[in-house]
Amino acid sequence: MEDIIGYIIIFGLGFGVIGLYFFRKDKQKILPVSEQLYSDLKLSIGVIKEKNKVSKIWIQVDVRNPKVSISGSFAELADKEGNKTEIDLNPMLKNFPHNPPDSSSHKVILDFEQFKDEIQKINFPLKKFRFIIVSENGKKYKSHELGLHNWWNLMKLDSGHYN
Repeated sequence: MEDIIGYIIIFGLGFGVIGLYFFRKDKQKILPVSEQLYSDLKLSIGVIKEKNKVSKIWIQVDVRNPKVSISGSFAELADKEGNKTEIDLNPMLKNFPHNPPDSSSHKVILDFEQFKDEIQKINFPLKKFRFIIVSENGKKYKSHELGLHNWWNLMKLDSGHYN
């Protein structure tokens, strides 16, 4: 009799673990990748994972100085030799604020597949990239260097931590 009760408990725990896995597997996960703190603003980059794959990249700007006015955003791509090129993100970021009010936070979503397609269109041997926000007076606010990887999708190159 004790054996039957033991088997019932073991199978019950097994079914509970499997049920919990299927419940959490389809949940959307929001993971931060890069956060740069400047005197005028804070630039945060992260990913949104759906079904354990990166589906979107989020870019958040927290304005700390009322004199900051954003004029554009782009991605700076670099190859192994250090040659650089740029991709304009403004067409992909339709609702990005260009004159954010003071003490405000703005978050925009960039489709990951669309971003990878734009990189492949320019036919550039990509090693690393970074997101850059430009103010109207020409000051650039840069994220950490990021890279694309087949297994981890998007990673912060200098940290060793992968999403």
